[in-house]
Amino acid sequence: MLSRVAESHGKTPAQVVLRWHLQLGHVAVVRPASPARVRESVDLFDFELCHRELAAIADLGRDRQVLLR
Repeated sequence: MLSRVAESHGKTPAQVVLRWHLQLGHVAVVRPASPARVRESVDLFDFELCHRELAAIADLGRDRQVLLR
């Protein structure tokens, strides 16, 4: 699902997830390993996710139990 959304916006799945956090007002801390990844991580302001995309991403993994250790 993330791949489809990313492809429709011409972005990577990682950029879609970062944009999702940004639109929800979350602070995302990234640790890019290369200059190319730094550029990718800040190239988030030329697209927006629609409400259906935001909801679909929020629902990912809800059917699985999450254990925090």
